[in-house]
Amino acid sequence: MHEEERPVALRVGVEKLRGMRNLARSVRVLARSLSVGLPSEVAWIAGLKSEGTGRACLPRIAVVELMGRELREPGTLLRRDKYAELVGAVTAVGIPKADEAVKNLRRAVEEYRRKERERLWKAAIEQAVGPLRGILEQTIDARQSAFETKIEEMLDVAGIAYERLDDGSIPGAPDFCLGSDASEQIVVELKTAANDKDVGLNGATDVVKGAAIVGRSKVCKATLANPGFEPNVPWQVSNVEDLALVEACQFGYGISLVTRGEVTKGTFLDWLRIPGMVAVSQLRGLVTTVSE
Repeated sequence: MHEEERPVALRVGVEKLRGMRNLARSVRVLARSLSVGLPSEVAWIAGLKSEGTGRACLPRIAVVELMGRELREPGTLLRRDKYAELVGAVTAVGIPKADEAVKNLRRAVEEYRRKERERLWKAAIEQAVGPLRGILEQTIDARQSAFETKIEEMLDVAGIAYERLDDGSIPGAPDFCLGSDASEQIVVELKTAANDKDVGLNGATDVVKGAAIVGRSKVCKATLANPGFEPNVPWQVSNVEDLALVEACQFGYGISLVTRGEVTKGTFLDWLRIPGMVAVSQLRGLVTTVSE
């Protein structure tokens, strides 16, 4: 919503408006946690419904068992190597047909993850200013070269310096190098998968080889995927200390914060240098309002 569309009471400075949003988000999380009698980090699992029946996928006792086994994040619950452990957790609390229950749970988690991406896209679009709103809307379904074009448009609107590396002169070169100063540069590879599937391990790590090909192996690297990554990927690349994994919805939301002046360009680039799966919550943790 643009400032002129807000109620008069909400036409406040950027810092106060961000505080209001954070407070509202915290209240919603707390309310959900209290309603199911579980800590906020696992309350979302209790809210998952079985496809077709509309009933909870798991009873509270099973959610508590998952929490005790550190099985609480969507990506963790979907990892192939965690399947047997999930079956064991469900069996331990006496749920019959444990294998079927776990498959049902994982289908619900996949749907939850899809909806979370949709929510983040919607939030990014709603707070976008100027031409960025249309760019974000068009990016959601953009794949391959169309995705590259939209990312370039985002970077241009946000005023983030970048160099196009994949100009055809060097086979295997990654797509971009973000940042103007050598100390803040990030080599970026854009990836999409066929049929709206998530990007796998090979696609996620191509940027490591690509950076070496163009002589930038010591520069931080990031893979930007639309719509996202397969659940196993963050765990599989956990030993790659200079590789960030960024889903398109997270990137788009981050760009919207830059264009609104809520996040500096430098902070945005710092965020893209965090190894592993990056999220907007980390970006907000880095925020220090600085006029550029």
